[in-house]
Amino acid sequence: PDALRSLLQALEIAERLDDATGTAAAWINIAVTFFDATLFTDARVCYERGALAAAAIKDDSLNVQNRCRALYGAALCGLQLHEYLQGIEACKEAIELVHEPKDREQEQVRSLVEATYAQLLLALNQIDDAVAHAVVARDMASRSGAARAKISAATVSGLVEVYRGNIDVGISRIV
Repeated sequence: PDALRSLLQALEIAERLDDATGTAAAWINIAVTFFDATLFTDARVCYERGALAAAAIKDDSLNVQNRCRALYGAALCGLQLHEYLQGIEACKEAIELVHEPKDREQEQVRSLVEATYAQLLLALNQIDDAVAHAVVARDMASRSGAARAKISAATVSGLVEVYRGNIDVGISRIV
């Protein structure tokens, strides 16, 4: 409750100052708090508000960074809530923003979004499409060098193989 209260105060101050970056960051961090508490519907709403606030950020780099973070969170909420089509839409929008990553951070974000996209597609039994996104996730994870992206990409690559019926291959990629 104290963390949420502090984030709400930060949101109020950012909105009063007309600070788009602060407003977006506050909404996204409130969303993370809800997500961690498994309040996925509330988290998704906050991520969506964060994405809207981030769209008003004038600095292109901060705009893309915050919008991608919010859209990735919204996609994760879609996965948790079994609202796969909403999750896919969030992934598509995020991928548009970082289709051509400009730095390692964008490569990492692209990898995480692609891995989530693949999971959403697997939930819809669209295995061939999931394979394509898992491949991009692995490539971007390798390029970024980020451990989190590598773990996420390896996990989704293993899941894809399990869904394809290659259980031994899938398990070997996960462990």
